[in-house]
Amino acid sequence: MTTKHSKKARKSPIRKRLRRVRRHAGFALGRSAVRWIGKLEMARAQKLGESVGALAYRVRGTDRRRAVRHLQDALGLGARASETTAKRMFRHFGRVAAEMAVLRRLGSDAVDALVEPDSSVSIIDDVLARERGAIIITPHLGHFELIAAWFARRGYKGKVVGARVAFDPYNAFLDEGRRNLGFETIFTDESPREILKVLRGNGLVGMLPDQDIDKMEGVFVPFFGRPAYTPKGPVVLAQAARAALVPVFIPWIEERRHYRLIVKPPVELAATDDRERDVVENTHRWSRVFESFIAAHADQWPWIHRRWRTTPERLERVRLKREKKLDEDRPVRSPARD
Repeated sequence: MTTKHSKKARKSPIRKRLRRVRRHAGFALGRSAVRWIGKLEMARAQKLGESVGALAYRVRGTDRRRAVRHLQDALGLGARASETTAKRMFRHFGRVAAEMAVLRRLGSDAVDALVEPDSSVSIIDDVLARERGAIIITPHLGHFELIAAWFARRGYKGKVVGARVAFDPYNAFLDEGRRNLGFETIFTDESPREILKVLRGNGLVGMLPDQDIDKMEGVFVPFFGRPAYTPKGPVVLAQAARAALVPVFIPWIEERRHYRLIVKPPVELAATDDRERDVVENTHRWSRVFESFIAAHADQWPWIHRRWRTTPERLERVRLKREKKLDEDRPVRSPARD
């Protein structure tokens, strides 16, 4: 007799193959679109990207509704204001994607035309004068990839930390684009020693710790009034290397049609005998800085992200599931023979 479980097991390889085919086809289509858009002049590509973003707002109903709901819950906006902000957000990220396509062709030479540095960038030089490196933390706001590109173009040493997705061609494509802009990636599944090596060489390490990633070690801190699972890596690494933790932002300035690079003073890190409590407190400190800036530029942060998805209960379920998978994958030893 064929059980439901055996049917599922028999179909699984087919589903995996179909998923792999869809993933490769989607990647090939996306790469072709990037190459086509990359041939355009920057201003034309930006306009096209904004139009595509506006279209995405209309057709991606689930994402649109989630963004509107998050804006209402986090900022207390009314329905119309939330919808307007969400639409501008879709247009913004459409433009960012188009800019990245053009930058793959033009390289780092085009960065200066897109970025206007604020006088506050001198804070980075002050921090590096201590010769302990600096961890630059920034949210997914504005065109965040341009931060590393701008500093790399001016000769600053450093790398960015990024998560590796379960699709190697995409990882290679993303890394190629970053190298073309003058900087390299340390993936989160690599040894933390790689990050510490950069810091000990008085370099810059870029991190984007504003998202809910349950695979990473984190803590719960308030974010727009609700507990949010937040990576603790930036604080732990800053403590280990005695490096500065510096919030940096790069919002889009519509009237000037470019981005402004803004550096905030280093986060003052608590250092008591209770290191675990210090990690929570210090994570909350930089999160408050993020929260304030995101609220002021709400149409440039990805409200479609499930920022409050992880709860302590869900985290425990994820942990137990991982442990079970490890047990299942662990090889079974043959009994010893006499």
